[in-house]
Amino acid sequence: MSDNDQDVNGDVVLGQVIDNDAHVDQIQLSHLNNKSDEDMNTESHQLTAVNSDDVPIEIRQRSSCELCKSLIGAAAGNFLEWFDFAIFGLLADEIGHNFFPKSANGVQLLQAFAVYAGAFLMRPLGGALFGWIGDKYGRLNALRISIFMMAFPTFLTGCLPTYHDIGITATILLVLLRLIQGLSVGGEITGALVYVLEICPPNRRSLFGILVQVSGSGTLLAIIVEATMRAVFTDDQIYDWAWRLPFLGGIFVAAFGIWIRKALPMSDDFLKNKDEGKLKENPILYVLWNNKLIILILVCHLCIQGSSYYTIYVWLPTYLHELREDPLENAYAITVGVMFIGMAFGIFSGWLGDKYSPIRVLLTGGVVYLIGVVIFFPILGTANEGMAAFAMIVIGILHGLFSGPSSVWAIDQLGDASTRYTALGIGYNISLALFGGTAPLLATAISNGEGGIIAWSW
Repeated sequence: MSDNDQDVNGDVVLGQVIDNDAHVDQIQLSHLNNKSDEDMNTESHQLTAVNSDDVPIEIRQRSSCELCKSLIGAAAGNFLEWFDFAIFGLLADEIGHNFFPKSANGVQLLQAFAVYAGAFLMRPLGGALFGWIGDKYGRLNALRISIFMMAFPTFLTGCLPTYHDIGITATILLVLLRLIQGLSVGGEITGALVYVLEICPPNRRSLFGILVQVSGSGTLLAIIVEATMRAVFTDDQIYDWAWRLPFLGGIFVAAFGIWIRKALPMSDDFLKNKDEGKLKENPILYVLWNNKLIILILVCHLCIQGSSYYTIYVWLPTYLHELREDPLENAYAITVGVMFIGMAFGIFSGWLGDKYSPIRVLLTGGVVYLIGVVIFFPILGTANEGMAAFAMIVIGILHGLFSGPSSVWAIDQLGDASTRYTALGIGYNISLALFGGTAPLLATAISNGEGGIIAWSW
């Protein structure tokens, strides 16, 4: 073969190689382009899934603004609840005077506290009813109904004619309004806790839980209102008409709560269970049949919390101002300061619960608190104003340190989100009915005996 033929053949072969390489490059480039399109489609699909409302709560993240709004909306009804129950307890003497016939000294107060306790007896029924609504139709639907049902009995209590006007009918109407309110209140705090703890970050659950409970500063507002009334009005004016003002004013808090709850997002846990068909047909029957031990654990766990709170912040100022042989004029002002301090230490306790663990904080704080009650409560029976204030501050601090992770630990025992609201509503409210609502009544009866406040502390 000649040199020219070899050159021609070489050029042909080289051209084929170049053409083949170009063809391969085109195939590879086409493959890469197709793969890129597929990856982009996959990423787009994944992004769509992350933004979906159907994803588990662990994947979705809410902004600080959304969390803050949800916390305020959930806490508004709880604020009104504690305000109303506290103001009723603080004005029990005036309410007893206006809604019961004249009796021996202290009997009208006992009767008023009996009505106060009666409202608590409706709370387990309310906890079950609104738990059923919350687990079956959504947490927010239950909370919207409960705040509406709670607001109007509060307002109507301030409008009632007295026993001196219509006799025993006034007493019956007062009892009916308190029972209706007790029913609605039974689902309020438990619903707020379940809702907030289902949407908050996992590493901030104790803190968010105590922030919901701190909305019990409605009690603080009630004490401030009570102290202001006693500074502005005479005793005769309060007994005659001024006692109505706090109940009439509660409607404004309720209106705010109803408004803000309209725009809150639904709980992801509830939406997930709904989409997966895991909602129970009858959450009440399911809980009563399958969770009896859990209910008992919740009742025992919350009994100290309920009785302590209502003793310290509802009954104690009334005792110091009305029932002591040498009443303290500034008892309500002291209680306001103690509540501020207790709230601060409660928030600190919630932070500790997230940092270490709820159970460690509860066990340590609970033991120290019980020892402190036995030591400092008897002092309140005879101490002067300065020493009484010191004893109350110590008790408030110890109570705050104990209370922080309490609600989180309780909800952690309820693993099934489809019945969580119902189970907590029943257990929490049975405990408050037995130990919280009866605390002022029992404390008054026992402290009026020979043992005085020392007997109640034990």
